[in-house]
Order: sequence, then structure tokens, then C-alpha cells
Amino acid sequence: MAVIDIKCGCGHGFKMDFNKEDEILFCEACGSLVINDLASEIEEKIDRVNEIKAEIAKLEAEKKKLDLDIRIGLEGAPIGIGKKYQVKYSSYVTKRFDNKKFKEEHEELYNKYTYESPGDRITIKEV
Repeated sequence: MAVIDIKCGCGHGFKMDFNKEDEILFCEACGSLVINDLASEIEEKIDRVNEIKAEIAKLEAEKKKLDLDIRIGLEGAPIGIGKKYQVKYSSYVTKRFDNKKFKEEHEELYNKYTYESPGDRITIKEV
């Protein structure tokens, strides 16, 4: 028997004693079921998701470095023209809406114009 730390579908965290033979665990707080033994094909898919995330992070870092190299290569000029490409570099300022501050200062309006929409999420944690 082992003790595991589980967060079920409702977000309720609990520790539980279970045997490896137990296939389904039950959260008494919300009634959520937790599968104890994932199929190997699911774990393989999770492994692949993790590989893809690592590849994406690596590619994003490479792109960021290349973008910086291109900016440096422009030597301060806003436009560069080559045989294959024209590059424009410009700075800009964006405006963002501060939801948190708006909610604090105008809670009634915030509640009037916000709505809930259903969604799904997969959270993967290595055990």
C-alpha cells in the first residue's frame, strides 16, 4: 500500500492510501473518479506532448535569437533590402486592458459585461 497526493476534478486535494490493484479512486468531496492506471498508449501520448513542448520552447528561443540577429544586422536602419527579402523594423506601444484593476474599481460593470464559458483543460504532472 502507498500514499498518494491527488488533486481531483474539483481541485480538491487529498492524500489517499491505495493498492496498485485499485483501478479507480473516488473523491468523497465531489464524487470525481480518478483512474489509477493509465493505459500505456495514453502515457506514450503524454511523453510525445512533453517532447513537443520541449521542441516548441527550443524553436521559440532560436527564433528570438534570430530576430535579434536580424535587428542587429540592420545596424539601426528601419529598413533593409536584400536579394530575397525586405525587412522593416519598428518599435510600437500596445495598450492592454487591466481586467484585475477594472474589477476592483468597477465590480458592477465588470460583472455586467463578463460571462462564463465552458472549457476543457488537460493538466499533466509527473508522479
